[in-house]
Formats: sequence, C-alpha cells, structure tokens
Amino acid sequence: MSLEKTLKQKAKEVKKYRTLLFPLLGYNVITGFNIYETKQPTESKFILNYLHSDLDENKSHRQELEEKLKAFFNTLSFRKITFEKIDRHTAYKLKKGWEAQKYYNISGEELKGKELGRARFLNETIIGAAYQNDLEMPIDSINDLKKILEIFRKHCNFYLIDKNKGTYVKSKKGNKLRNRQRIVDSWEIPLIILKSEEELNLISFPKVDEIKIEKDSFFIDIIADNRTKILTEFLQKCGEFPNSNRAYANKSFIDWINKGIYSRKYRTFLKTFKSF
Repeated sequence: MSLEKTLKQKAKEVKKYRTLLFPLLGYNVITGFNIYETKQPTESKFILNYLHSDLDENKSHRQELEEKLKAFFNTLSFRKITFEKIDRHTAYKLKKGWEAQKYYNISGEELKGKELGRARFLNETIIGAAYQNDLEMPIDSINDLKKILEIFRKHCNFYLIDKNKGTYVKSKKGNKLRNRQRIVDSWEIPLIILKSEEELNLISFPKVDEIKIEKDSFFIDIIADNRTKILTEFLQKCGEFPNSNRAYANKSFIDWINKGIYSRKYRTFLKTFKSF
C-alpha cells in the first residue's frame, strides 16, 4: 500500500497529529516533521538519507545527482551504491518563496485563496504540507561515506558550504555566496541524515536526536537538537512516549532549526493546551 493510501485510511489519526504538532511549528519549538510508512529498517554500517522533493528517476535533480556520483566513482564502485526512494509526507514552517501542495495555519485549518493571501500579507505562520521523498543509501565504508558527502556538499547546496566547518561561506559583507557547482533545484537548506552503528566524528555533521512517534502503519519523524527536552516533555504531557535515536545531520540544517529561541507564547499555550 502506498503512503498516500495509508494516510487517507488513517485520516482521523493524522489530523490529530496535525493539531498536536502544528502549534509547535508556530512557536518555533520545531521546524517540521515527516510521516513515513512503517517498514523494515535497512541493514548497513552507514545509512544516508537525502530528503528532497524531486527524487523520482525522471526528475532532473535525481538524474544530475547520479551523474555526479558516476563521475566521482568508477563504474564498478557506482554499481555497489544502491538507492531506494522512500515516500514521505512532510509538514514544515514556510519561509518566504517556499511552496507546498497544501497550506495550514497553526491550528491545523487549511488555508486557500483569499485566506492564504491574507495570512501571507499579515506575515502569519503558514505551514506547508506535501508528499516528497527520501533517497536512502546504505554505505559500507567510512571512506565511501566521506566521498559521497563531499559530492552532496559540492553539488546539492544552493549556497557554498565550507568543506571543513559545514557552515556557509560568506562574502566580506556577510552575504552567503551562491554555489556555482550546484545541480538543478538544489535547496537553500538541504537535509542529509546519517545513521551509524558507531560514533561519527564529522564536524560538518553533528549529532542530533531523531524523535519517532510510532503507530501501527506509519511513524512520525522529527529531527531535534536543542529543543529535544521541550519537545519530549510536551509529547509526554499529551500521552505520547516517543523513541529517541542517535543520528547526524548537516550543520547548515541544524543551525537553522536551532536559530533563535522558541516563542514566549509557547509557555502560555502549554498551560492552556488540552491533551487528547
């Protein structure tokens, strides 16, 4: 069964989690979350998940990425690299210029037409929702992992990323420099998640918490860092007891989710929020 069919069958439960989690996006506790269909975990020493909206085989972004990998590895090595496209449903706090398939306010009410235009005009928090994909790659060697991460750094970032620090390269005036080697439709803030049986010591991929709410046929996945305690306390108050797993993510993404502090209004919301 496809993820879309699964979520349609579980529409009432999915709506419950929208109501539960959307306010956290509005109050800057989290920046987004993903819903996946339950599946057997991939077995490998290292797992790389690259999250993007254009990972079908006929999409230019996917094709150009594979060409970069082929150019970097010899033919035999490239055949050893396998790709699995995994469907996900994502919800995220919109930045200016970002688009989605559906739009909501933090109460979980869908915004269309004039209501959406008004929310944008008033600079209100708008949450985008869409079906997107992961490209999952099992990798057996740390050397191959580092080589592949270098390809993503060079070609899948809209802005230049420092090779050693994982931070944006900026001009003397403090502006982020555009990456001239990027492939088509590279994101301003891409997301690459690593999972490993062993501790990774990669400056550009710090450790993060992967928070999972697991249900019968789907699970909700949230990447958290310095908001982990606030998030888990809230979920426990609502009767949810998520699993927390070790993962690693690109530093530019982590810096973005940690940007600023959560809204003071969150404490008021927490006092008045009624659990399900």
